[in-house]
Amino acid sequence: MNKKIGIIGIAIIVCAVIAIFLHMNRSNDIVSTFNDAIEHESVDQLEDLFRMEDNQLDRLILENFLALLLKDEKKLHEVITSIDQQIKEGLKDTTAVVQVNEEEKQYGIFPTYSLTLQKNQLQLEGLDLKDIVVKADNFTLNETKKGSFTYGPLYAGTHTIEVEFENELGTLHTAEEITVWKEDNIEITIDEEEIVRKDSHIMEELFEFAGLITKSLPEIPINEFDNRRLRMEDGIEEKLLNESSSILDRSTLTFQEASVEEASYHMFFIDHLWQSEVRLIAKYKDDKGKELYVLYEMDFVFNSYINEWVAQFIHLTEGEKSVLELWDSEYYYHSDDLKEDGTFDSVM
Repeated sequence: MNKKIGIIGIAIIVCAVIAIFLHMNRSNDIVSTFNDAIEHESVDQLEDLFRMEDNQLDRLILENFLALLLKDEKKLHEVITSIDQQIKEGLKDTTAVVQVNEEEKQYGIFPTYSLTLQKNQLQLEGLDLKDIVVKADNFTLNETKKGSFTYGPLYAGTHTIEVEFENELGTLHTAEEITVWKEDNIEITIDEEEIVRKDSHIMEELFEFAGLITKSLPEIPINEFDNRRLRMEDGIEEKLLNESSSILDRSTLTFQEASVEEASYHMFFIDHLWQSEVRLIAKYKDDKGKELYVLYEMDFVFNSYINEWVAQFIHLTEGEKSVLELWDSEYYYHSDDLKEDGTFDSVM
């Protein structure tokens, strides 16, 4: 009887040792398979290891994750160590980038495992607008809670984040590249003024408007500017006439070209109004062929009722060719580039 009990006890111990060995071997096996997938840059192998949400993004998510690990050995070592540790300790680490899930036991004894990637969220700061669209790598992210400005899910990897929103100037876009690793929430601050300032359509619209004003001064009676859609706030025409009379002999001058100083171009949102500053130098010739350079400083405000930019302030002084040469501007307008029938509407 005692002999039978001893044999049974030995059998139980042997089975336990085998189970422990197989458990440890399974740990080595999944780490080895993961290593092999990275070494061979195989997304197919990763798909076999990871438990994903079975949608069209799964492969792209794993491609981004793989690309990041291939670039960063430190992150790869961190993941491998974490997987191995979670299996050996039998504890899922919910803070890990890669988390180990215990699946159904084989034969009711031996554990099997799958991997999942940690989910992260993107928090937008700086915008208080409706109808914001956020994309990661051209796929739209969902807002986790309406009005929270939190979007997801995002997974470990390098992503191009695009944000599209609307304000009174129209539809605007911005994009930036971010690397997601271990953060629960990733913050991106949206500088609306800077996005508007960099918008090429708005920028060129204002530069052309400013250029057309410098072209029109010798050619059109100032009191007719408004009729030509060169919108100005009340009182500006008289001030402009007085200032220009001391510098320009308007009747003898012909506009040649204008150059905008891009570095001094600014955009502000003050008291619920979009306002802009533009600085440019215009070149004129008189009837004897003498050149005259005039420095203009202009302020514009966007009038949302008429959906147009309006000149709010114009100041002019004698300029110098040497200053113009220092600007090295990309925004350089000849007379033929500036059309009176051009529109100065918003981007909408």
